[in-house]
Amino acid sequence: MEKMQIINCTPHVVRIFNESDTRYDKYARKRILIKKNAKPIVEIPTSGIILSVTKKVKRVGEIDGIPICELEPQLPQKMLEVLKLDEGVLLVVSTLFALACQQKDLKEFRNRLLTIGSPVYFDEKLVGCLSLVKTY
Repeated sequence: MEKMQIINCTPHVVRIFNESDTRYDKYARKRILIKKNAKPIVEIPTSGIILSVTKKVKRVGEIDGIPICELEPQLPQKMLEVLKLDEGVLLVVSTLFALACQQKDLKEFRNRLLTIGSPVYFDEKLVGCLSLVKTY
């Protein structure tokens, strides 16, 4: 099996925690870190390459006075040209970025995108996750 490289293309450090350091709060429906000082299994620093999406919102109607809109994610072409991906390179991106790549069928990103899986919170703030999820 070839060695895979993971590049974090978000503006945040991605921290992966062990499930045993969390508990599931069924009322809040989320994972809570048990101890503030729990050490992550791994931390993936931001790479300095931030892959982001702008959103174009178009009003398409109204229901009972409530505006109904469509969201069309916009991927800046200049940003996409910066990346020349080698085999074995995976990118941690936002879910919105991954969905935009899928929507636009950007084949160069197929099987290369990861998003956070099972977010972990402490004191109402997102502090990490339990896994990375392969998307698109």
